[in-house]
Amino acid sequence: MNEAERVVRAYSPAQGLRIREQFTAGEVRFESAREAASPVATGILLREAAGSYARARAAARDAEVDDAALAAVDVGEALAEVSATRGGEDALSSDAIAFLSSRDGAEATRLDRMDGESAEAMSQALDTAVAALRSDVEARTVAHLQVTRGLKIALAAVVVLALGYGVARSLYASPNVALGKPVTASSRWAGTPAGQEVVDGNTGGTFGIHTQTEENPWVAIDLGGNYALYEARIYNRGDGWFDDALPMAFEVSDDGATYQEIERRTTSFSQSAPWILKLPNRRARFVRVRIPRKSQVALSEIEVFGRR
Repeated sequence: MNEAERVVRAYSPAQGLRIREQFTAGEVRFESAREAASPVATGILLREAAGSYARARAAARDAEVDDAALAAVDVGEALAEVSATRGGEDALSSDAIAFLSSRDGAEATRLDRMDGESAEAMSQALDTAVAALRSDVEARTVAHLQVTRGLKIALAAVVVLALGYGVARSLYASPNVALGKPVTASSRWAGTPAGQEVVDGNTGGTFGIHTQTEENPWVAIDLGGNYALYEARIYNRGDGWFDDALPMAFEVSDDGATYQEIERRTTSFSQSAPWILKLPNRRARFVRVRIPRKSQVALSEIEVFGRR
């Protein structure tokens, strides 16, 4: 039994239901905020999401908490506690905490009065704060955790069986040409790995690269020369939320400026069951993964097999 399952099993039935009700309300608002057309709408939705996640967090910590107590939960206090556990440069923005904990309806209009760059920076800080609060709540059910674990084991077994002798031999003949190569990204989430970890050969861990939430985030690798590519493997982040990366496009380029999309992934993949693309003799020097919408790229590893 892993830690998440131990935590969930400790919830009473009524407590689990209350947690999931509040968490689900937060999810709806959080996702809507990322699709919102204006800074004001983004701010209002993120503040509402923070309130729901804070109430879910309070319900997870006290099985006896009633509706009145939940309604009075101090969002600022919850965010400050989460920030304190992060520390250093990963601590949450005090301005974002103040914004999200404010009950003043006019507060959200501050985003509308900011210039474009300032509003984007503030929106990013708010998104980071809400995501941190969200991750401090375990809202999954025991059944969900068990199914997820079972699927990972089953998918890992299928992948191993599917590889077989022939594929293993092909991979041996075609080395991972992305290993240790230069990595660039559209942005970097503060406090996350610098980026080279996504080509260090380690397919486990939390993630090797993590961009900010933005339009069309991407991660590119310069293979250092033109290769005849055989296969690519994209390993998702290891801490959950796998579908946040969907849809994801895999692209190739000769010059690093003009890219051509080869395949688009719309279904879940993970570390144990990576996204595997067949690229029979497709020649390219640069490869890139990109999310064609407002989101973030967070991956454990990218492998590319090929020969000169």
